[in-house]
Amino acid sequence: MSMNILTVAVLSTASFAFAQRVVADDEPACWNRANILFEAQELEETAHHFGEILLTIPEYAHLEAGAEELTEEASHFQEAVAGGSSCHHLQADFYEIYRAGSALYYDVLDTHNRYHNPHIVQDWNDMVAAYDRVRLEVDRTREHVESILEERKTLGLDKLILR
Repeated sequence: MSMNILTVAVLSTASFAFAQRVVADDEPACWNRANILFEAQELEETAHHFGEILLTIPEYAHLEAGAEELTEEASHFQEAVAGGSSCHHLQADFYEIYRAGSALYYDVLDTHNRYHNPHIVQDWNDMVAAYDRVRLEVDRTREHVESILEERKTLGLDKLILR
């Protein structure tokens, strides 16, 4: 009989812990939306600016479509945050920003290796910094800084950082 009570108690505790986690993940206020929204706006602005700058430099103009895709993804993310989308939805949207940015990165790097425009490098660095700030807010912990820096290094993003 005591074994059944213990089993019920353990299962109840596990169920409660699981239910709390599900509620916390789906809760509209699971992050500080004001901070995420502010940083998302900054990311969209820097991505838009980057796309505009690309058009002014003929050697980089062919990259504008990738910058436009990144801007659209950042804009969609910003709208999702403002609209109160679930945290799971925001994570999926944020991944789309990452995907678009990664694709653009390789094109920028290839072009940068031929033309070395410092204005492009500075604007790219500004955009990457805005992305990192959004990611930190989305992750909601500062412990992820090391993983972000390591990920950027793995992808070669650190090669365009001005030192």
